[in-house]
Amino acid sequence: MIIAIVFTLLLIAVWYVTPAATVSALLISDLENLDSIGTMEGTAGKEGYFLIRTVFEDVWEVPILVKAHVYTTNVTEDEIILRIDANVIRADTNETIPDLSGTSIYVINKLTHENVKDSPQADKPREGYDPFYPSHLEAGEDIPNVWLDNLNETGTLEFVRTVKIEDVELYEYFVNKTITKELVIPDLGDTPEKPGNYTLASIKTVLIEPLSGLPMYTSNETFIIVKNPAPPVVYVTYKDKAVDLVTSRLAHGAMELLEFDKEVKGWILGAIFVTLIVAFIFNTRSLYHTHKMLPEAKT
Repeated sequence: MIIAIVFTLLLIAVWYVTPAATVSALLISDLENLDSIGTMEGTAGKEGYFLIRTVFEDVWEVPILVKAHVYTTNVTEDEIILRIDANVIRADTNETIPDLSGTSIYVINKLTHENVKDSPQADKPREGYDPFYPSHLEAGEDIPNVWLDNLNETGTLEFVRTVKIEDVELYEYFVNKTITKELVIPDLGDTPEKPGNYTLASIKTVLIEPLSGLPMYTSNETFIIVKNPAPPVVYVTYKDKAVDLVTSRLAHGAMELLEFDKEVKGWILGAIFVTLIVAFIFNTRSLYHTHKMLPEAKT
């Protein structure tokens, strides 16, 4: 069945899921103990696209809900192993779509938030930032080296604007990357000897909490496969239901507390260092003056 063949390209269960609202001052520890549910809504298929009409008979598109369980399975000294189990449901019938559901396993450096390149523990080779991004983002600057799981390539999230929702400041980023590659989809007449020429597009708009680098809202995630010059094949689009302001506040506050803690520790260490230096100088001078006042030994 064609849907099973293109499933490995679709990879619904990837880089949109954000942590639940459990971020505390121990931000890294919370990522190590992450266990949350993410929900998105959207559609699979579009008029003129081959996949859904072939699978569901005379239906161009179906509404979908994506429910993903995101949790940490193991932690080493430098790495977090993150698993995402995604279940894609046809929203109008509450029917699970097994061929669009699946599991992704990430191995992430806990400090840099980057994927550990070519880690044997991941379900496939990855690099760059996904599903978390760098901390201490600056307004107006893009985020390079972001992993686009649908394309198996890196791209750049382009800074769009600063978004203020209530008391929460988030940065909006956008990526639209298109590649062309050869694929073999037998239902469309492809063979290993004569693969088809396909265009794949990955489109995303996301809001990120800049201090922590955690994604808080995906307003658009779209994946497209078009065969050249045959009819288009895959169209899937989805988004988060609401902006996670609670996690945004907690993540920002946690990072501020960590920064303050580091600053205070710096002040304390600096004060201790200065005190020791002053004490050393004072003691040295005292010993010098004491030595001058002592009577010289007679031989």
